[in-house]
Amino acid sequence: MKFQLALDAVELQQAKAIVGKIHRELDIVELGTPFLWRYPLDVIREFKNEFPDVEILADLKIMDGGAYCANMAFDAGADIVTVSALSLDENIKGAVAAAREKNRKVLADLMAVPVDEIAKTALRVEQIGVDYVCIHRGIGIKTSPLAGLKILKETLTTAGAAIAGGIDAVTLGEIAPYNPDLVIMGSVLTGAPNPLAVLTELKEIGRSKEHKKQERTEETHGTECR
Repeated sequence: MKFQLALDAVELQQAKAIVGKIHRELDIVELGTPFLWRYPLDVIREFKNEFPDVEILADLKIMDGGAYCANMAFDAGADIVTVSALSLDENIKGAVAAAREKNRKVLADLMAVPVDEIAKTALRVEQIGVDYVCIHRGIGIKTSPLAGLKILKETLTTAGAAIAGGIDAVTLGEIAPYNPDLVIMGSVLTGAPNPLAVLTELKEIGRSKEHKKQERTEETHGTECR
């Protein structure tokens, strides 16, 4: 399970200060969609230069011009770009081709995909070649992303399952047993007085719940074998 920090509605210096405190405990730093609207793409290079020990994700949610837009982010230093799973196949194929050429990655965001379309859409973007498929509960949406994560884990075979949207200690405790490959956290860290302490707690919850799920699986398997 990897952990990703999403930087969205934060000032540049505040964002750098937060990442400076916790980057050694992170796997990925996401420069969110509103963050990249506010600051030039060169900000990607700034973060990559200052924090070379983490991957940098540019949350562009590319809808068109897949190869061109992905290459702009990759050339600025991004390790991962996001595309909208609702976009045309050719758009996603372009972004994936750009990523393969530069040894980078693509995450397909399922925001606004209805629950009954998640499996079909996830399989479609996985077959195109994305590296991650993300269940994303948008701002103001109250429904739990857990059902979507379950579908992803049952559907995906090569791409990793990612989950984002209002994740805190409670929701992480609910989703961790399903072993998402990538957990994306935003305000729970950016709004915390001590983000390192919060991240440490969240990682411990994730590991604990994941371990307990593995133990139950092993116990069940052992019982079936006897």
